Amino acid sequence: MFRALKSAYSLRAGGRTLPNFYIHRLLIACVFLAFAQGSDFVYANCETESCASQIINLGTIADIDGTSIAMASNRDGSVVVGQSSSPSGYPHAFRWTELGGTNDLGTIGGAVGPSIATGTNADGSIVVGQSVTTSIDQFGKPLSHAFRWASDNGMIDIGTIGNVSGASRANGINADGSVVI
Repeated sequence: MFRALKSAYSLRAGGRTLPNFYIHRLLIACVFLAFAQGSDFVYANCETESCASQIINLGTIADIDGTSIAMASNRDGSVVVGQSSSPSGYPHAFRWTELGGTNDLGTIGGAVGPSIATGTNADGSIVVGQSVTTSIDQFGKPLSHAFRWASDNGMIDIGTIGNVSGASRANGINADGSVVI
């Protein structure tokens, strides 16, 4: 039913492998087509067929009315992560699989507010991103911190460099999940 890009470097055109930049532009074009059709966020496999025939709706957390956006996928495309409308009223980070659907990753410490997943490792078992926390800045506003999520221990607050008061965000993770970027 659904397959994302099997490998970021396996897309070929004119007998040569396209650089990652062009693959992302192609995927963006597919996503634009999906939004033009008025659907929730979708993901496409433009590797073997036209985008229009491979676009699939990822849905939202708990299948509520709203929107979702994919930010990253694992190496073989079987796991997609991003942000979705949620029953809490705030957009939350999600992890999608074909069998499990769109699952809410929540927030750090159960804080009330938004979270977003921005990356996942090669096998999709670890997710990183940014979440609201229960910490407050000097103006009384909640701080957002980078997180690392895994199914065995949930969302863990990575904190900030030097544990200073402020915000942080994880934008990616290496293949084995040992280095957060």
